[in-house]
Formats: sequence, C-alpha cells, structure tokens
Amino acid sequence: FVVFRLRKDGSSFRVESDNALVTVGRLADFMVIAAPGRSEIAVFESSLSVRNTLAYVIGSVNVGVNQRTLQRRSRKS
Repeated sequence: FVVFRLRKDGSSFRVESDNALVTVGRLADFMVIAAPGRSEIAVFESSLSVRNTLAYVIGSVNVGVNQRTLQRRSRKS
C-alpha cells in the first residue's frame, strides 16, 4: 500500500512493525515490507532512521537514497 499525507514543516512520520521502528524527520520516499520477524526498509529519496524494537538491541541505522536495511529477529536454536 502507499501512504501519502500532506505534512507541515516540522512534522515527522513513524512506522512501527513487530521488530523495526522507522522514523522520518522530513519528507521521504521509502517502502517497508513487514512480515513476522522480518522488516525490509528501502529509501528512494531523502533519508530516515531505523532501529530494532527489541529492548536488548541498542542503536539505530541511518538509511539514505538507494539504500536498504533488513531488520530480523534472531533465529532460536
């Protein structure tokens, strides 16, 4: 699906799946493919920040134009 929403200056946008949190501080074209335990985020224009929603995983990754990242839950043995 496609989300398009007119925004005002200073607004932000956030998408949360079961294992990834995507934060966009300004206008950006991106996609999120979410499945149980797996989220893929790709950026077409601008940049955004992605972090894992698991409490024991710290840090975030900045994703820019023509980049993508994959957030996965670890497989249990």
